This record gives sequence, structure tokens and C-alpha cells, in this order.
Amino acid sequence: MKEKDLLKSVSDKNMPDLEKIRQNVLNQTPKKKKPLILSLKPSRLLAVAAIAALALIGTVAAVANQNGGLFAPVQEETTIETVKVTEPTTVKPTIPEKKKSAPKKQKTVHKETYAERIQRYIKRLTNKGFNATWLYDLGKIDGYHIVYAGNNNKSYYKCDYVIGGYTFHSNKQQSPYGLGFYASNEEHSYTLAEAYEKGIFEDFSDVIEKIVDYDEKKIPVSVSQNNSTSNLFMNFFDGRDVFTLAEIKSAENYTLYFNIASSYKKKSAEKTIDDYTFYIHKTQKPYDLGLFIVTDGKILTLEEALDDGIITMDEIYETIHNDSDVPYNFGLFKDEEEETQETTTAAEENQAADE
Repeated sequence: MKEKDLLKSVSDKNMPDLEKIRQNVLNQTPKKKKPLILSLKPSRLLAVAAIAALALIGTVAAVANQNGGLFAPVQEETTIETVKVTEPTTVKPTIPEKKKSAPKKQKTVHKETYAERIQRYIKRLTNKGFNATWLYDLGKIDGYHIVYAGNNNKSYYKCDYVIGGYTFHSNKQQSPYGLGFYASNEEHSYTLAEAYEKGIFEDFSDVIEKIVDYDEKKIPVSVSQNNSTSNLFMNFFDGRDVFTLAEIKSAENYTLYFNIASSYKKKSAEKTIDDYTFYIHKTQKPYDLGLFIVTDGKILTLEEALDDGIITMDEIYETIHNDSDVPYNFGLFKDEEEETQETTTAAEENQAADE
């Protein structure tokens, strides 16, 4: 190590490299000049001596420390730089936004319109054998809708429907069920008379209330209770409270009715009264013809009324043939052959008398 480097290291207070000093000493060759140390100025000589002393102390300390020594190694003064520790910036992880899934297509529940519901009832009635083309829904009683239905095949005659002590009067009859009232649910459809007979209503008066409260302009049916004529027939039919009476003729002293029976005996018969023959294709009970006359607060069969002279067969024949819409259970014919035979016989007798 050169002198100036050695002095610089001392001035800088840095520990000289002893190994370099040693190597420098060994590599020196003897010179004829006077020893270098003698040529040094006193100040420099003191500096060299100090450095040598320091080197010796360091060497001894290092050796002692290796042997479990007495001195701790001299550590270089270190400058601890104060590092400002900054808290890591918390970066919120970027969570990808969930793609908004398209809203599930909800099944559109079709709300049935009134017109569609009416058509459904009509279809159900048709499937049950009731040929309806229009219908009014009056409301629901005991799980059954009370409906008034019919088609354009009206029959224009007066009729009283007696059901459970109530009389329904109508001047025109619907088809196929003249009264036009039905009780209908998802499984069954009945005429009002059938529904009453089956007992599907807890209180039949609730049905009457529904019918009476409905718009009379749409339902031309009047309802009464304890009708005198109906009570007469109920007693005549031995307490039966379901039957239908078609009013055929109303005269000054009597009213002619035909009982439209809900059931007949499938038995054909013939009945001749005076000069007229009834060809009966369905026999009724309790009176086979089903023709009754109401007069003076009592009921008479046709034959009883003829015997009492209240009515004649000519009137009956004319009335029945003028009211062809009524579903009679018979056909009525005048005995033309007998009239022709009698006329021929009378003519022959007159001719013989002239001769």
C-alpha cells in the first residue's frame, strides 16, 4: 500500500487492510538508501506508529476472539437508516360484477275471461247432452254454478215449473230444457229440477235468491212460492213436488194444462173419446193422457171435464193442433173414416127413400 493511500485511510478513519500492508512489506526489496522509516518526517512517523499499533491490537483481538477470547470484535459503526414503513395500501380486490341473469320467464297464467268461462260452461253442458249456445252465470251455490242457458230454438207457450214448493213461470221455453236453469261444476251438469231431486243444495232457497236477484231483463222468469195451482197439482200427484205444467188454454171458466212428465212408461196405447183417437206413444202416471182442467179450485182429468160438460172434444182438438210446440205424449186424430161411412150410409138411405 502506498503511503498516500495509507495516510488517506487513516484520515478517513478507516481500518487499513493489514493483508495489503503485509504483502507490501514482503515485496519490498532492500535499498541502499537509508531506511524509509528514517526518512519520514516526525509527524508522518507518528502516524505510521499509530496505525501499526492499531493493527497490532486488532490482530490480537481477532486471535483472542477465535480462541474464545477476551474481546469482542470491534464492529464497524453502522448507520441505521430509519426507514419509514408505510402500511401497504389495501387494494380491494376487484370482484367482477355478476352478470345480471335475464329474469326467468314466468309462465304466463292466462286469466280466464268471462266470455271464455261462459263458453267452457256451454261446452260442458253440450257434452252432458244440453244443447246450449248462450249462457248467463248467476253465481255459485254449494260448489255449483247456477246458470241460465238455452239456444235459439225457443217454444212460445206458457209453462209453470214446480220445484220444491216454488213455481217458476215462463212465457217462452228454452231448448233443450224449457226452464233453462242448470247447476254445473267441473264434473256434472244437471237441470235445476234434477239438481233439486238429487239434493245437491243444502238450502234450495239460496238458489231462488240468486235467480230473483239477477237482472230480470235477461231472465224472463218469475218465481213465486205457494202458488195455488201448483199446490193443487202437488196434492193431486200425491205430494210430488217436481213437475211441469204447460198452460194450453185459458177460458172464462177453466184452464187447460198438459203435464210435461219427466218420465213416461214406454208403452204405446190408443184411446178413443167421442169421434177422436189419441195415439199414445208414452203413457203417463197417474193419468195416461196428461191433460187436466182446473176449474173452481179443483183438478179434473180430460174425461171427467168432458163428462161434466165443461169442455168439448172439438175445443180440445182445435187447441192442441194450434199449440204444436208443446211436447205432447200423444197424437190426436179425428175419425174421418167413420164420418165418411156414416155419410155414405145416410146418402144411400135417402136415395132408396126417393125411389
